[in-house]
Amino acid sequence: MTTWLPDIEARTGPRYLAIAQALAEDVEDGRLPPGAKLPTHRDLAFRLGLTVGTISRAYAEAQRLGLLSGEVGRGTYVRSAGTSLGTLDPREILPVGQVDLSLNYPPICGIEEQTMRRALRAVADSNDLSQLLNYQHDGATSSQFEVAAKWLRHAEIPVASDRLIITAGLQHAMTICIAALCEPGDIVLAENLTYPGIRALGMVQHLRLQGIAMDDQGLIPESFEAACSAASIRLLYTIPTLQNPTATILPENRRREIADIARRHEVTIIEDDLYGFHLPDAPPRFAALAPDITIYLTSVSKCLMPGLRVGFAVPPERLMRKLGAMVRSTLWMNAPPMIEVFRQLVLSGDAERIVTARHTEAAARQEIAQRILGDHVDLPHRMSPHLWLPLPENWQENDFVSHARTRNVIVSTAEDFALTHAAGENHARLCLGCPTSRDSLETALTKIGDLLTEGPDLSWSFA
Repeated sequence: MTTWLPDIEARTGPRYLAIAQALAEDVEDGRLPPGAKLPTHRDLAFRLGLTVGTISRAYAEAQRLGLLSGEVGRGTYVRSAGTSLGTLDPREILPVGQVDLSLNYPPICGIEEQTMRRALRAVADSNDLSQLLNYQHDGATSSQFEVAAKWLRHAEIPVASDRLIITAGLQHAMTICIAALCEPGDIVLAENLTYPGIRALGMVQHLRLQGIAMDDQGLIPESFEAACSAASIRLLYTIPTLQNPTATILPENRRREIADIARRHEVTIIEDDLYGFHLPDAPPRFAALAPDITIYLTSVSKCLMPGLRVGFAVPPERLMRKLGAMVRSTLWMNAPPMIEVFRQLVLSGDAERIVTARHTEAAARQEIAQRILGDHVDLPHRMSPHLWLPLPENWQENDFVSHARTRNVIVSTAEDFALTHAAGENHARLCLGCPTSRDSLETALTKIGDLLTEGPDLSWSFA
């Protein structure tokens, strides 16, 4: 038996997770070799000054991650090399009982692991594996481009394989667009409440980001027209379908009007369609209405798996070379094995099965939200991954966040998405996919409903 003692003093979060993290690092660094026998639960608990139950939870977590094996009467051992170390889901690091509604995770549908295992086995058994381990001059193989183009046609955009750029996720796709098309000081427009990733890119590239007014249907064309008339605009970044954070769906007539305005003022549209897979019957994309001025972006993060870092950009033909060069400048090439995993998921039909399961789970979670919060919010499309919850006048955003945390619920507010402080509204965004189960979601939404009904605890106002 080893005298292993994990160093957990500087670690935050539950003690059992801190022990599991320390164990994972010590296995990876070789301080705990395969076959090493760990201290008994009681011995380690005594040496760390913790309960036996805490050590039992830590060992169980490490065993779940593939680090340990154990038999009653024999003890607990580090598993042999070749088993997966795994990672800790950030949601599991939360204090016991706390539910996070602030992160837009796709809802767990129960078939992710088995489909990924099949795809990984197919890649490992491929006769072309050696090709995937070398540089790819064009960023992917011809077969990978063809399958990716076929996959994107669900958006009713005619995508040719030679008009497609594969990226390392949508954030990377946004990065190459901004880097290729903008100079420091350029004005980039976006909805006045929008995905914070564009704000981060604006800071890095020293851009001037300007918010465009919205209403309950999304971006207002007249506000866009006014901005284009007042200054030279380089880009419009927009999320027209299930907008983040407001969950609005821009109607077709507005899309056509905005496309006409952009063409007249020579503005390139960056269309973020990350949530478009939720809406098979969505209005026509900007890329279908105005392919000559639109760069269409999406990825598989929400429809398949966040860890599968595969994204796509479909630019006008005139911008293909610029964006392709920027991919090479930022990471030289995407990881060929990662793209091949995606290809195998599509070819096997597993990708479609995951999407169908995601739709079923998203609809079920929206039904829970309707039942609990229907009196407090006009609920969006039944497939929307998040709610945009208006807060009553007696609630201020920061107070609502603080009170929700006291009830073990984490939410985000309009301030997190506003391009300027003046753009903020008194709203909270509730992500329905982040809780790991429907029961957990129901518990969290019930607490939110109680807060809305009860109002703030005014005693917080006094020292």
